[in-house]
Amino acid sequence: SDLSVDTYSGSAGYRDSTGAYLGFFDIPALANYIDYFFVMAYDMEYANWDSPPLSCPSFCLGPTAPLSTYQFNDGRASSEYRAVVPASKIILGIPYYGRKECVAVPDPNQIPANAMGTSVGADGYLDASAENGYPGNTSYVSHRETRDPLSATRWDTFSSVSAGCNREMYWDDATALGNKYNLVIKDKLRGAGIFALNYGGGAPELWSLLNLKFGQCSEAAISADKTTPQIPNASVTFTGTALCAGTGTFRFWMQPPGGAFSVVQDYSTSNTLTWDTTGKPLGTYTFQVDARNQGSTASLDTYSRMDFRLALCVTPTLTAGTAPPQLPGTAVTFTSTVTCQGTPEYRFWVQPPGGAWTIAQDYGSAATFKWDTTHLAYGDYNIGVHIRTTGTTVAYESVQSISYALRSCISTALTTDKASPQPTGTQIALSGTAQCDGTPQFRFMIQPPNGSWSVVRDFAAGATYTWVANGPGGTYNLEVDARSSSAPTSSMWSAQIGYNLTACSAATLAESPASPQQPGPTVTLTGSATCPGTAQYRFWIHKPDGTVGVVQDYSAAKTYSWNTTGLALGQYGLRVDARDVGAVADYETVATAYYNLADPPCATPTVAVSPVSPQGVGTMITFTTTTTNCPRPLYEFWMLPPGTTNWILGQGYSTNPSWRWNSTGAPPGDYQFSAWVQDAYSGSAISTGLGTYDGFLGVADTISAAPCTAPAVTASPASPTTSGTPVAITASSTCAHANPAYEFWMRAAGTSTWQLVQPYSSNATYNWNSTGALAGTEYFGVWVRDASSDGVNRSSMGRYDAVGSIPYSIVTASCASVSATAAPTSVVRGSGTHVTITGAASGCTSANPRYEFWMRAASQNAWQLVQGYTTSATYDWNSTGAAAGTIYFGVWVKDASSPTSTLDANASTTVTVS
Repeated sequence: SDLSVDTYSGSAGYRDSTGAYLGFFDIPALANYIDYFFVMAYDMEYANWDSPPLSCPSFCLGPTAPLSTYQFNDGRASSEYRAVVPASKIILGIPYYGRKECVAVPDPNQIPANAMGTSVGADGYLDASAENGYPGNTSYVSHRETRDPLSATRWDTFSSVSAGCNREMYWDDATALGNKYNLVIKDKLRGAGIFALNYGGGAPELWSLLNLKFGQCSEAAISADKTTPQIPNASVTFTGTALCAGTGTFRFWMQPPGGAFSVVQDYSTSNTLTWDTTGKPLGTYTFQVDARNQGSTASLDTYSRMDFRLALCVTPTLTAGTAPPQLPGTAVTFTSTVTCQGTPEYRFWVQPPGGAWTIAQDYGSAATFKWDTTHLAYGDYNIGVHIRTTGTTVAYESVQSISYALRSCISTALTTDKASPQPTGTQIALSGTAQCDGTPQFRFMIQPPNGSWSVVRDFAAGATYTWVANGPGGTYNLEVDARSSSAPTSSMWSAQIGYNLTACSAATLAESPASPQQPGPTVTLTGSATCPGTAQYRFWIHKPDGTVGVVQDYSAAKTYSWNTTGLALGQYGLRVDARDVGAVADYETVATAYYNLADPPCATPTVAVSPVSPQGVGTMITFTTTTTNCPRPLYEFWMLPPGTTNWILGQGYSTNPSWRWNSTGAPPGDYQFSAWVQDAYSGSAISTGLGTYDGFLGVADTISAAPCTAPAVTASPASPTTSGTPVAITASSTCAHANPAYEFWMRAAGTSTWQLVQPYSSNATYNWNSTGALAGTEYFGVWVRDASSDGVNRSSMGRYDAVGSIPYSIVTASCASVSATAAPTSVVRGSGTHVTITGAASGCTSANPRYEFWMRAASQNAWQLVQGYTTSATYDWNSTGAAAGTIYFGVWVKDASSPTSTLDANASTTVTVS
């Protein structure tokens, strides 16, 4: 199975100057343990609204997953991830949804791109695609994203009866989704992941798109490394491309002039074709590239064509000696250059505005054409040149053209009396100049940030306009149009400049004394903002009952004294707006805060549990909470069952300080309970993902099934035994459920520490290898717990229902004594009589003791070994050759398991030789 992790789109690039990761995820480190990353490359509008190219003063709508241009985009995410992990580990998350909002613009057709609005909400693909045609939606217009043309994100504007407002919606339709799939294919990522947001199926265009992008090749294109036409003998390389999720293969065709298509290079992974034009006839050739995935049996998935011409004259140019625009009456000389195999000749053409091409200078060797514009009409002219080699009769071999404008005014320029940037609210004088064919007139136009062009002063003789720049901050485009007073508007020539207005930003709002407070004190609200001009401030208060109002309108005062005497308890919303003096925007920057007029917070509670832990399953357990300091306490209870990480709400906030929990059916185990307290009008509540509280206290409680009885413990073989003997320790217990779990512990002789020798399992026996055990008493402990329980009892070593133990003795193996006898006890010298020496051991720990036999002759002092240790209790002595006298025989004995290398006991006997 594969392991994936969802990660943020910016995680791979969120690093400091040393490369250390700053966020939650260390992407390269994670890559060692997972199969792939699901990159959540969406919801980027929430991170892009306050950065270029938007730089909105507050949240404004935009693409949820742009491909470029914006600060955060899918292209950037792919690049940053591929820089640190293989592309094969990256799945790019794709949004099947968009977002819409209400916009305070009376005419829905005038809603600009990236508008600021309210009631922002998500719209799944099926809902978004059905908005156009939904009952009550009117004035519907669809647009495409222009700031990020690569994504072509769709945005729609319309009036909604159901929402009661005019709306703007950004969403990814099939076109936009296809562009994201192209990124996945181009960057060779593992794949695309769909974040559906309630997409429930249907929309066949989405399935067709997936098949188009990932089931076959698409968007074939063909290009050449040389421009057309070329002179024969040139080598031209054609390159085919296509978007293929697999391995693309390419086939090339060629159609000669007047001929049929034929394959010139069959399918292969090579996407280039080199064409040698040597000796090829002149004319137009058509080339086609087909593409399909490797292994596909389709004739082709996609194809593209291009024409390429062979001619004797190539790479023509045409330039004007005087740059356009010009006033009528100006003589303009056009010059052409070309590369020909032979001597070139030139023919020049002119096309007037809205007219047809006519020959202005027929074929000849002259590469220049002097155009007399006297008395010509204003407008855009096209000048063309045909070129061929001298002696040929073709209409042309190469052609080139350029446009040329004749205007009533030229050299238009626009200047301002104050350098950019300036604060909002500044008065700025715009001045236009131009060289005109008569008396000049000027028109001034302005395009605000994210807005449309508008005429601020129409054509008139005055060359200046005073712009009261009181709009929002940002980059404005300024334009002046100049024309002759007797000429049409189409004859004008324009000049544009960009101009920046800087608005107030970075507003803050401080309160003294700090929240929360009981009603009574005067709270000073202090606003501040970074303003390039003179700042003015406006203060608002949003009361707990929902009413909102301005409490101090725009002025230079940056503070407001708020008298809280007699005000209702609750949370108040505070706001300060800031803008430059002279600006007419409702605000340029805003800061908000919340302030609580409240009771004092509740103290950390105490919790009593009845009956006390542990309790059996089915017990009714009561948790009772008390707290102090707050006059109107509320209580809430939470529970964390064993083996989970998700807290469950047991009883929501209420005035009831007790919660009774019926544990019937609850799984046995350790439960965590938490009691929260909060005053009904507390303003200091601590916020968590589960809610808010003034204070809390956690308590532990154990719920158990009926515990197992104390286990009976037996040993086989029974104690005592000697070291090295395998010993089976077996336990048995009576429990509520089958297959109880047993755990075995041991305390070795001479130690005081218990050690775990076999953890909990259903195995009721522990097999102990006593090899190496010292003599003494070993202790074995057995813990038992029900199969459904973690154990009702707790110790520093673990949990159990009941315990049992058994001592077990290890003894040193030995024999207590041995006797020795001889039969016969006397022999005649030289007779050769055999004597049997017999040992008889007693008091041995183990069966089959070992015997060793020694002998000392009457004439010697030293004993000699005559038979080493064996299980044989006899030694046969042949008396042949024995000298007369008394012969001494010794018998040594030791236990079969005795650790000694010598003896446990010994005895001796004599034999007389006479």
